[in-house]
Amino acid sequence: MRKSPATIDVLALPDESTFYNGLASWLSPLLPSYLPDKRWYGDKAKTIVSAEVTQVVPVTGVGRPAALAIVTVHFSHRETASYLIPVLLSAQNDNFVEPIAELRTNDQSTYIVDGLNDEQLRVWFASSIAGTTATPGIIPDRLPAHTTDFDMASGAPSRLMGVDQSNTSIAFGFDMLVKVIRRLQPGLHPDVELTRFLTARTDFPNVAHYFGSLSLTGVGAETSVIAFAQRFVESTGDGWKFLLSILQEHTGIGEPQKLHARSEHVARTLGDITGRMHLALGSDPWTQDVAPETIKRHDAERWSAEYIALVDRVAADLSDHKERFGPETRELVETFLQLAPGLRKRDAGFFRLIGRSKSRVHGDYHLGQTMRKLDGDFVVIDFEGEPLRAIEERRQKTSPLKDVAGMLRSFSYARGTATGWLTEQSALLPSDLVSWERAMRREFLNAYVSAVTIGGGTFLPPAPEDLKAAIASWELDKAAYEVVYELNNRPDWLWIPLSSMLKQAEPEGTGTTD
Repeated sequence: MRKSPATIDVLALPDESTFYNGLASWLSPLLPSYLPDKRWYGDKAKTIVSAEVTQVVPVTGVGRPAALAIVTVHFSHRETASYLIPVLLSAQNDNFVEPIAELRTNDQSTYIVDGLNDEQLRVWFASSIAGTTATPGIIPDRLPAHTTDFDMASGAPSRLMGVDQSNTSIAFGFDMLVKVIRRLQPGLHPDVELTRFLTARTDFPNVAHYFGSLSLTGVGAETSVIAFAQRFVESTGDGWKFLLSILQEHTGIGEPQKLHARSEHVARTLGDITGRMHLALGSDPWTQDVAPETIKRHDAERWSAEYIALVDRVAADLSDHKERFGPETRELVETFLQLAPGLRKRDAGFFRLIGRSKSRVHGDYHLGQTMRKLDGDFVVIDFEGEPLRAIEERRQKTSPLKDVAGMLRSFSYARGTATGWLTEQSALLPSDLVSWERAMRREFLNAYVSAVTIGGGTFLPPAPEDLKAAIASWELDKAAYEVVYELNNRPDWLWIPLSSMLKQAEPEGTGTTD
């Protein structure tokens, strides 16, 4: 249901100057109730103490008063986060979903709305990247090799992409996508950095080519990326939806052998792409920010410490909330709490990687980060890493097996989702889905190892038992992260990562880090 906007009484409807001057005072009181409902708002699990507009960047040339509102949100324990809200004034609210505020005099009204609903403001982002529109405080970047493609695409009609994500994407025709970054962090944005690197410095084809970006100057010399443009990928949807559609079809018709044949081809394709992606990300030994480095013992110790701390957090959180779960989930939680000491010791795999190489990686890799092209091939998207982590943390080099574990966990989630569909009338059994997940893991890993070996990659341990142990540790690390996420966002899904962790649990006193 569409909400009525907040009403603010003003002495006179604002012109351009009074709009810029009054924006902070009008919007700031509304933000604590406005932000949590937005799908791009990434701090829903935190309680807002206060929020305020801390910077207003005037946007000109769009036919009406418009601005970039930079918002600072304050949480408890002195935590803060910054968000971008492009806004403009509209004489009527008919064409906009849920205006932010209504500015009202005795007999007239005007509306403050999210400006990305307006074609002219969307075009402003493209023209600013092109450098044809200059705005104080906004710094453009262009990749010269793709200037012609960008110029042709930026003239096409634009539309908002109606997908649930942490940023807002604008499609220009079917040739270019401009991603507007909503949660701002100072520093070099990993998605921009790695997409630009893969486009300009490698021949890796399974990425949406980088065109350009915009950065906003802040206090001092710090800048934050607010938008970037890349080639639009015509697709049939992401890898997650594609695999689920196959699983759903076979839940009705059965035919496990055909299910395997259709799905395993996808697993092999993704394994090969992932291997070649990691080879490309590690292909420049001369540029410090992306050059591979040898994994030292202190790296393994850090990964181990982070994993153990995460297991301890999971145990504490589950212990505090176990009474809120149903009987089946509560039983899993009780078992986890009993086996947590053994799980803490499942860090040996990190130490099997000493002497191999670490590099830049995707950082948040799963089926939903791949797009299936019309020809059946896949493109990898969203190299930003886990968005709620700090930029510098996301830019750290690590083992590419972190990405491998992420994709394996995604297969587990697909199996868990399909298991939830099963009824007595279903043509598949739970054992069929367990067999499916095992086959997907096997085919993905075989294709991945083959691609890396052929390409001369130096990040995999040569001994199969070391590789198996390393993958197991990274999977547990990812599953523990998933438990925290599901506990805060989707408690009904908690059983999927919990079950996976319990399968690898050891009794207390076993395991080694040597």
